[in-house]
Amino acid sequence: MSAQAAESPWTVIARKAAAGDLAGACSDALRALDERPDDPATQRAAALAIVQTASFHAFPVAAAALDKVLLRDPGDADATAAAAYAHWLSKDLDKAFALAGRAIVLAPDVLSHYERYSLIALTSGRYVEAFVAAALQCNARPEDARARTSAELARRMAAGETVASVDFDGKRYLFQLTCADGQRLTSDICHVGGTLVEGRELRAMRAAVPTAEVIVEIGVLAGNHLMYFAKEMRPRRLVAVEASAPNLKLIARNVALNKAADPASFDGMEIVLMHAFVGDRDSDEAAAPEGAGFAGTARRRLDTLLRAESRVDLIKIDVDGAEIALLDGARETLSRLRPTVMIEVERRLETAFLERLPGLGYRVAATFDAAIYRNFLIVPEPR
Repeated sequence: MSAQAAESPWTVIARKAAAGDLAGACSDALRALDERPDDPATQRAAALAIVQTASFHAFPVAAAALDKVLLRDPGDADATAAAAYAHWLSKDLDKAFALAGRAIVLAPDVLSHYERYSLIALTSGRYVEAFVAAALQCNARPEDARARTSAELARRMAAGETVASVDFDGKRYLFQLTCADGQRLTSDICHVGGTLVEGRELRAMRAAVPTAEVIVEIGVLAGNHLMYFAKEMRPRRLVAVEASAPNLKLIARNVALNKAADPASFDGMEIVLMHAFVGDRDSDEAAAPEGAGFAGTARRRLDTLLRAESRVDLIKIDVDGAEIALLDGARETLSRLRPTVMIEVERRLETAFLERLPGLGYRVAATFDAAIYRNFLIVPEPR
Protein backbone atom coordinates (compact mmCIF):
# COMPACT_ATOMS: atom_id res chain seq x y z
CA MET A 1 0.00 0.00 0.00
CA SER A 2 1.36 3.44 -0.91
CA ALA A 3 2.07 6.09 1.72
CA GLN A 4 -0.69 8.24 0.16
CA ALA A 5 -3.23 5.41 0.41
CA ALA A 6 -2.29 4.78 4.04
CA GLU A 7 -3.03 8.36 5.11
CA SER A 8 -6.08 8.85 7.28
CA PRO A 9 -8.76 11.27 6.06
CA TRP A 10 -7.80 13.69 8.83
CA THR A 11 -4.14 13.64 7.82
CA VAL A 12 -5.15 14.47 4.26
CA ILE A 13 -7.42 17.30 5.44
CA ALA A 14 -4.67 18.71 7.70
CA ARG A 15 -2.13 18.49 4.87
CA LYS A 16 -4.44 20.30 2.47
CA ALA A 17 -5.14 23.03 5.02
CA ALA A 18 -1.43 23.48 5.75
CA ALA A 19 -0.75 23.81 2.02
CA GLY A 20 -3.37 26.53 1.71
CA ASP A 21 -5.96 24.33 -0.01
CA LEU A 22 -8.75 25.41 2.33
CA ALA A 23 -11.41 24.61 -0.26
CA GLY A 24 -10.16 21.03 -0.57
CA ALA A 25 -9.90 20.60 3.19
CA CYS A 26 -13.42 21.93 3.72
CA SER A 27 -14.83 19.81 0.90
CA ASP A 28 -13.29 16.66 2.37
CA ALA A 29 -14.65 17.52 5.82
CA LEU A 30 -18.17 18.12 4.50
CA ARG A 31 -18.07 14.85 2.60
CA ALA A 32 -17.01 13.02 5.77
CA LEU A 33 -19.91 14.58 7.69
CA ASP A 34 -22.32 13.45 5.01
CA GLU A 35 -20.93 9.95 4.62
CA ARG A 36 -20.59 9.12 8.34
CA PRO A 37 -23.46 10.89 10.14
CA ASP A 38 -23.55 8.32 12.97
CA ASP A 39 -19.81 8.21 13.67
CA PRO A 40 -19.09 10.59 16.60
CA ALA A 41 -15.33 10.67 15.97
CA THR A 42 -15.86 11.58 12.32
CA GLN A 43 -18.44 14.24 13.17
CA ARG A 44 -16.07 15.83 15.70
CA ALA A 45 -12.97 15.77 13.52
CA ALA A 46 -14.74 16.99 10.40
CA ALA A 47 -16.55 19.83 12.18
CA LEU A 48 -13.33 20.96 13.89
CA ALA A 49 -11.59 20.95 10.49
CA ILE A 50 -14.27 23.24 9.04
CA VAL A 51 -13.88 25.70 11.93
CA GLN A 52 -10.07 25.55 11.90
CA THR A 53 -9.96 26.30 8.16
CA ALA A 54 -12.37 29.23 8.69
CA SER A 55 -14.73 27.89 6.02
CA PHE A 56 -17.47 30.29 7.04
CA HIS A 57 -19.97 29.18 4.40
CA ALA A 58 -20.03 25.74 6.06
CA PHE A 59 -20.25 26.94 9.67
CA PRO A 60 -23.97 26.18 10.11
CA VAL A 61 -23.24 22.54 9.18
CA ALA A 62 -20.26 22.45 11.56
CA ALA A 63 -22.34 23.98 14.37
CA ALA A 64 -25.01 21.29 14.03
CA ALA A 65 -22.39 18.52 14.04
CA LEU A 66 -20.64 19.95 17.10
CA ASP A 67 -23.95 20.17 18.95
CA LYS A 68 -24.31 16.41 18.49
CA VAL A 69 -20.75 15.89 19.73
CA LEU A 70 -21.45 17.91 22.88
CA LEU A 71 -24.60 15.94 23.62
CA ARG A 72 -22.37 12.87 23.92
CA ASP A 73 -19.47 14.59 25.66
CA PRO A 74 -20.34 17.98 27.24
CA GLY A 75 -16.86 18.17 28.77
CA ASP A 76 -15.06 18.41 25.40
CA ALA A 77 -13.41 21.84 25.70
CA ASP A 78 -12.10 22.00 22.12
CA ALA A 79 -15.47 21.09 20.64
CA THR A 80 -17.20 23.59 22.95
CA ALA A 81 -14.92 26.43 21.86
CA ALA A 82 -15.31 25.51 18.19
CA ALA A 83 -19.09 25.29 18.58
CA ALA A 84 -19.15 28.76 20.14
CA TYR A 85 -17.30 30.18 17.13
CA ALA A 86 -19.48 28.31 14.61
CA HIS A 87 -22.72 29.43 16.26
CA TRP A 88 -21.42 33.00 16.55
CA LEU A 89 -20.79 33.32 12.82
CA SER A 90 -24.07 31.52 12.14
CA LYS A 91 -25.77 34.43 14.00
CA ASP A 92 -26.93 32.39 17.02
CA LEU A 93 -25.48 34.84 19.54
CA ASP A 94 -27.10 33.60 22.74
CA LYS A 95 -25.99 30.03 22.17
CA ALA A 96 -22.53 31.17 21.11
CA PHE A 97 -22.16 33.28 24.28
CA ALA A 98 -23.20 30.39 26.54
CA LEU A 99 -20.80 28.00 24.81
CA ALA A 100 -17.92 30.51 24.95
CA GLY A 101 -18.42 30.87 28.69
CA ARG A 102 -18.51 27.12 29.12
CA ALA A 103 -15.25 26.76 27.17
CA ILE A 104 -13.57 29.02 29.74
CA VAL A 105 -14.97 26.93 32.59
CA LEU A 106 -13.70 23.72 30.96
CA ALA A 107 -10.25 25.11 30.11
CA PRO A 108 -9.55 28.31 32.09
CA ASP A 109 -5.86 28.39 31.14
CA VAL A 110 -6.51 28.72 27.38
CA LEU A 111 -6.30 32.46 26.59
CA SER A 112 -7.94 32.13 23.17
CA HIS A 113 -11.16 31.17 24.95
CA TYR A 114 -11.22 34.58 26.66
CA GLU A 115 -10.67 36.34 23.34
CA ARG A 116 -13.54 34.48 21.71
CA TYR A 117 -15.78 35.14 24.73
CA SER A 118 -14.95 38.85 24.58
CA LEU A 119 -15.72 39.14 20.85
CA ILE A 120 -19.00 37.26 21.15
CA ALA A 121 -19.96 39.37 24.16
CA LEU A 122 -19.28 42.56 22.19
CA THR A 123 -21.54 41.56 19.29
CA SER A 124 -24.33 40.55 21.66
CA GLY A 125 -24.27 43.84 23.60
CA ARG A 126 -22.70 42.41 26.77
CA TYR A 127 -20.04 45.10 27.04
CA VAL A 128 -19.08 44.68 30.70
CA GLU A 129 -18.51 40.93 30.22
CA ALA A 130 -16.50 41.70 27.09
CA PHE A 131 -14.33 44.19 28.98
CA VAL A 132 -13.64 41.77 31.84
CA ALA A 133 -12.62 38.95 29.48
CA ALA A 134 -10.37 41.22 27.42
CA ALA A 135 -8.82 42.70 30.57
CA LEU A 136 -8.00 39.21 31.83
CA GLN A 137 -6.26 38.57 28.51
CA CYS A 138 -4.28 41.79 28.88
CA ASN A 139 -3.18 40.86 32.39
CA ALA A 140 -1.97 37.46 31.22
CA ARG A 141 -0.37 38.78 28.02
CA PRO A 142 0.42 42.52 28.30
CA GLU A 143 1.97 42.59 24.82
CA ASP A 144 -1.34 41.57 23.17
CA ALA A 145 -2.34 44.76 21.35
CA ARG A 146 -5.58 43.27 20.00
CA ALA A 147 -6.73 42.37 23.52
CA ARG A 148 -5.99 45.93 24.69
CA THR A 149 -7.98 47.33 21.78
CA SER A 150 -10.88 44.95 22.44
CA ALA A 151 -10.93 46.05 26.08
CA GLU A 152 -10.94 49.70 25.04
CA LEU A 153 -13.76 49.07 22.55
CA ALA A 154 -15.81 47.34 25.25
CA ARG A 155 -15.14 50.22 27.66
CA ARG A 156 -16.25 52.79 25.09
CA MET A 157 -19.41 50.90 24.20
CA ALA A 158 -20.32 50.49 27.86
CA ALA A 159 -19.78 54.22 28.38
CA GLY A 160 -21.78 55.20 25.29
CA GLU A 161 -18.72 56.56 23.45
CA THR A 162 -19.74 55.27 20.03
CA VAL A 163 -17.70 57.34 17.55
CA ALA A 164 -14.06 56.50 16.78
CA SER A 165 -11.58 59.01 15.36
CA VAL A 166 -8.81 57.70 13.09
CA ASP A 167 -5.78 59.64 11.80
CA PHE A 168 -4.45 57.96 8.65
CA ASP A 169 -1.88 59.43 6.25
CA GLY A 170 -2.54 62.93 7.53
CA LYS A 171 -6.30 62.80 7.27
CA ARG A 172 -8.90 62.40 10.04
CA TYR A 173 -11.78 59.95 9.73
CA LEU A 174 -14.82 59.39 11.96
CA PHE A 175 -16.72 56.11 12.27
CA GLN A 176 -19.78 55.02 14.20
CA LEU A 177 -19.03 52.01 16.41
CA THR A 178 -21.72 49.30 16.44
CA CYS A 179 -20.17 45.87 17.22
CA ALA A 180 -23.23 44.56 15.36
CA ASP A 181 -21.65 41.42 13.93
CA GLY A 182 -18.28 39.80 13.31
CA GLN A 183 -17.49 41.86 10.22
CA ARG A 184 -18.40 45.22 11.70
CA LEU A 185 -16.60 44.24 14.89
CA THR A 186 -13.40 43.77 12.91
CA SER A 187 -13.77 47.30 11.54
CA ASP A 188 -14.59 48.68 14.99
CA ILE A 189 -11.49 47.11 16.55
CA CYS A 190 -9.34 48.52 13.76
CA HIS A 191 -10.82 52.01 14.12
CA VAL A 192 -10.52 52.05 17.91
CA GLY A 193 -6.92 50.93 17.38
CA GLY A 194 -6.33 54.11 15.39
CA THR A 195 -6.04 52.89 11.81
CA LEU A 196 -8.10 52.10 8.73
CA VAL A 197 -8.94 48.57 7.64
CA GLU A 198 -6.67 47.24 4.86
CA GLY A 199 -4.32 50.19 4.84
CA ARG A 200 -1.91 48.44 2.44
CA GLU A 201 -4.64 47.93 -0.10
CA LEU A 202 -5.90 51.50 0.24
CA ARG A 203 -2.45 52.90 -0.48
CA ALA A 204 -1.97 50.49 -3.38
CA MET A 205 -5.22 51.64 -4.99
CA ARG A 206 -4.19 55.27 -4.53
CA ALA A 207 -0.85 54.57 -6.23
CA ALA A 208 -2.41 52.53 -9.05
CA VAL A 209 -5.07 55.15 -9.86
CA PRO A 210 -3.55 58.55 -9.10
CA THR A 211 -6.39 60.37 -10.87
CA ALA A 212 -9.84 58.91 -10.33
CA GLU A 213 -12.98 60.72 -11.44
CA VAL A 214 -15.41 57.87 -10.73
CA ILE A 215 -14.95 55.15 -8.10
CA VAL A 216 -17.36 52.29 -7.41
CA GLU A 217 -17.31 50.18 -4.24
CA ILE A 218 -19.36 46.98 -3.96
CA GLY A 219 -19.72 45.52 -0.48
CA VAL A 220 -19.12 48.64 1.60
CA LEU A 221 -19.84 47.40 5.15
CA ALA A 222 -19.32 50.51 7.30
CA GLY A 223 -17.67 52.82 4.77
CA ASN A 224 -14.00 52.46 5.75
CA HIS A 225 -12.75 52.34 2.15
CA LEU A 226 -15.45 54.71 0.92
CA MET A 227 -14.29 57.49 3.25
CA TYR A 228 -10.66 56.95 2.20
CA PHE A 229 -11.67 57.24 -1.46
CA ALA A 230 -13.59 60.43 -0.69
CA LYS A 231 -10.91 62.17 1.35
CA GLU A 232 -7.70 60.87 -0.21
CA MET A 233 -8.62 60.24 -3.87
CA ARG A 234 -11.30 62.96 -4.24
CA PRO A 235 -13.37 61.61 -7.16
CA ARG A 236 -16.20 63.70 -8.59
CA ARG A 237 -18.53 60.70 -8.28
CA LEU A 238 -18.46 57.92 -5.70
CA VAL A 239 -20.88 54.99 -6.04
CA ALA A 240 -21.43 52.63 -3.09
CA VAL A 241 -23.38 49.39 -3.62
CA GLU A 242 -24.35 47.45 -0.49
CA ALA A 243 -26.62 44.43 -0.05
CA SER A 244 -27.37 44.90 3.66
CA ALA A 245 -30.00 47.50 4.59
CA PRO A 246 -28.56 47.98 8.13
CA ASN A 247 -25.12 48.53 6.62
CA LEU A 248 -26.54 51.17 4.25
CA LYS A 249 -27.84 53.12 7.24
CA LEU A 250 -24.44 52.89 8.90
CA ILE A 251 -22.69 54.02 5.71
CA ALA A 252 -25.00 57.04 5.46
CA ARG A 253 -24.25 57.86 9.10
CA ASN A 254 -20.48 57.67 8.53
CA VAL A 255 -20.72 59.81 5.39
CA ALA A 256 -22.65 62.41 7.41
CA LEU A 257 -20.13 62.34 10.27
CA ASN A 258 -17.19 62.93 7.96
CA LYS A 259 -18.94 65.55 5.86
CA ALA A 260 -19.87 67.54 8.97
CA ALA A 261 -16.31 67.40 10.32
CA ASP A 262 -14.58 68.14 7.00
CA PRO A 263 -16.98 69.62 4.44
CA ALA A 264 -14.18 70.87 2.17
CA SER A 265 -13.09 67.31 1.34
CA PHE A 266 -16.56 66.57 -0.06
CA ASP A 267 -17.05 69.79 -1.97
CA GLY A 268 -18.36 69.08 -5.48
CA MET A 269 -18.45 65.31 -4.90
CA GLU A 270 -21.54 63.22 -5.66
CA ILE A 271 -21.96 60.19 -3.39
CA VAL A 272 -24.56 57.65 -4.55
CA LEU A 273 -25.74 54.81 -2.28
CA MET A 274 -27.37 51.79 -3.95
CA HIS A 275 -29.12 48.85 -2.31
CA ALA A 276 -28.53 45.65 -4.32
CA PHE A 277 -26.98 42.21 -4.18
CA VAL A 278 -24.60 42.18 -7.15
CA GLY A 279 -24.43 38.88 -8.98
CA ASP A 280 -24.75 37.17 -12.35
CA ARG A 281 -28.39 37.98 -13.10
CA ASP A 282 -31.11 40.56 -12.62
CA SER A 283 -34.03 39.49 -10.48
CA ASP A 284 -36.51 41.20 -8.19
CA GLU A 285 -36.70 38.04 -6.12
CA ALA A 286 -35.04 38.50 -2.75
CA ALA A 287 -31.41 37.46 -2.74
CA ALA A 288 -30.64 35.17 0.18
CA PRO A 289 -27.30 33.42 -0.45
CA GLU A 290 -26.37 30.83 2.13
CA GLY A 291 -25.40 32.44 5.43
CA ALA A 292 -25.22 35.96 4.01
CA GLY A 293 -28.35 37.42 5.62
CA PHE A 294 -29.39 39.55 2.64
CA ALA A 295 -33.04 38.47 2.52
CA GLY A 296 -35.15 41.19 0.92
CA THR A 297 -32.40 42.49 -1.37
CA ALA A 298 -32.93 42.37 -5.13
CA ARG A 299 -30.24 40.91 -7.38
CA ARG A 300 -28.59 43.07 -10.02
CA ARG A 301 -25.74 42.57 -12.44
CA LEU A 302 -22.97 45.15 -12.27
CA ASP A 303 -23.53 45.63 -16.00
CA THR A 304 -27.08 46.76 -15.20
CA LEU A 305 -26.12 49.04 -12.31
CA LEU A 306 -23.34 50.82 -14.23
CA ARG A 307 -24.91 50.91 -17.69
CA ALA A 308 -25.28 54.69 -17.59
CA GLU A 309 -21.68 55.30 -16.51
CA SER A 310 -19.37 56.54 -19.26
CA ARG A 311 -16.29 56.31 -17.06
CA VAL A 312 -15.23 54.27 -14.04
CA ASP A 313 -11.60 54.40 -12.94
CA LEU A 314 -11.59 52.06 -9.93
CA ILE A 315 -13.87 49.32 -8.61
CA LYS A 316 -13.42 47.85 -5.12
CA ILE A 317 -15.19 44.51 -4.53
CA ASP A 318 -15.78 42.63 -1.26
CA VAL A 319 -18.81 40.36 -1.53
CA ASP A 320 -18.01 37.42 0.76
CA GLY A 321 -18.04 34.46 -1.61
CA ALA A 322 -20.18 35.96 -4.40
CA GLU A 323 -17.19 37.28 -6.35
CA ILE A 324 -17.36 34.75 -9.20
CA ALA A 325 -21.04 35.45 -9.86
CA LEU A 326 -20.33 39.19 -9.69
CA LEU A 327 -17.60 38.94 -12.32
CA ASP A 328 -19.85 36.89 -14.57
CA GLY A 329 -22.36 39.74 -14.42
CA ALA A 330 -19.73 42.43 -15.01
CA ARG A 331 -18.21 41.37 -18.35
CA GLU A 332 -19.68 44.24 -20.36
CA THR A 333 -18.62 46.82 -17.77
CA LEU A 334 -15.05 45.55 -17.56
CA SER A 335 -14.73 45.37 -21.34
CA ARG A 336 -16.29 48.79 -21.98
CA LEU A 337 -14.82 50.87 -19.14
CA ARG A 338 -11.64 48.90 -18.30
CA PRO A 339 -11.29 50.09 -14.70
CA THR A 340 -8.60 49.03 -12.26
CA VAL A 341 -10.15 46.54 -9.80
CA MET A 342 -9.33 45.51 -6.23
CA ILE A 343 -11.24 42.35 -5.39
CA GLU A 344 -11.32 40.19 -2.27
CA VAL A 345 -11.38 36.48 -3.16
CA GLU A 346 -12.00 33.66 -0.71
CA ARG A 347 -9.22 31.10 -1.01
CA ARG A 348 -11.68 28.34 -1.93
CA LEU A 349 -12.61 30.39 -5.02
CA GLU A 350 -9.13 31.45 -6.16
CA THR A 351 -8.79 28.84 -8.92
CA ALA A 352 -12.13 29.79 -10.49
CA PHE A 353 -11.23 33.48 -10.17
CA LEU A 354 -7.81 33.17 -11.80
CA GLU A 355 -9.22 31.04 -14.62
CA ARG A 356 -11.68 33.83 -15.49
CA LEU A 357 -9.17 36.66 -15.73
CA PRO A 358 -7.84 36.00 -19.27
CA GLY A 359 -11.37 35.86 -20.65
CA LEU A 360 -12.11 39.20 -18.98
CA GLY A 361 -8.95 40.74 -20.42
CA TYR A 362 -7.35 41.29 -17.00
CA ARG A 363 -4.14 40.32 -15.22
CA VAL A 364 -2.99 40.33 -11.61
CA ALA A 365 -0.85 43.36 -10.73
CA ALA A 366 -0.51 42.72 -6.97
CA THR A 367 -1.80 40.47 -4.20
CA PHE A 368 -2.39 41.06 -0.49
CA ASP A 369 -2.69 38.03 1.77
CA ALA A 370 -5.02 37.58 4.71
CA ALA A 371 -5.86 34.49 6.73
CA ILE A 372 -8.83 33.19 4.73
CA TYR A 373 -8.87 35.39 1.65
CA ARG A 374 -6.58 37.27 -0.67
CA ASN A 375 -7.06 40.72 -2.17
CA PHE A 376 -6.12 40.97 -5.84
CA LEU A 377 -5.33 44.21 -7.63
CA ILE A 378 -6.14 43.46 -11.26
CA VAL A 379 -5.62 45.68 -14.27
CA PRO A 380 -6.74 45.43 -17.91
CA GLU A 381 -4.43 43.85 -20.43
CA PRO A 382 -3.29 46.20 -23.22
CA ARG A 383 -5.48 45.97 -26.32
